[in-house]
Amino acid sequence: MLRGRATATRLLEGTEVRTSDGLVQLLRARRAVEPEAAREAALAADDGLNAALAEIIAEHRGHYAGADDVPRDISLSFHRRVAARTRNPIVKAMLDVVLDPALDRLEAALDVVLASHRSGAAAVAEHQAIADAIAASDADIGERAMRAHLDRLLDEAARFLTEETTPIVERLLTLGLPGSGSPPYPTRDDGPGRRVDVDH
Repeated sequence: MLRGRATATRLLEGTEVRTSDGLVQLLRARRAVEPEAAREAALAADDGLNAALAEIIAEHRGHYAGADDVPRDISLSFHRRVAARTRNPIVKAMLDVVLDPALDRLEAALDVVLASHRSGAAAVAEHQAIADAIAASDADIGERAMRAHLDRLLDEAARFLTEETTPIVERLLTLGLPGSGSPPYPTRDDGPGRRVDVDH
């Protein structure tokens, strides 16, 4: 029982990312586990999953084509749909941590990190490559496509985080956390105040 509580505490602490280093560590953790999720999704794909991924990608692409604000959770919806197909309980537990809704606030920080590179459209193409591999039941390509996608996010984050930009990112990371004194950013359902999701 005590061991279980200690593990739960560590997992909870893992969602309290407050620093730029923590942001990079989270992306590395996602890179470690999400390619396996894409592999499993390709092996367990069906028409329902393929249609759901296609719908998310079409919506994502439509926002860019129309120069609209992109709802922040649209990209995470794609990743969560893929993750939901895993049958490995250990992988599922890890995915539950790295894609925990408590970490959705990190999207604001990633917006800032990635907007400077104007690479939002790249995410749509990368998601399409992942979805195509899943639809084709090609586990190897799906795994590689997911890893390449997260490699790019890591590379862009590393290039952006400097002595000058890190304080801005870390301010965003603490928004809405206990003791921050700031409310969380609005979510997709909060109306006109929502922010723009530029990438992942």
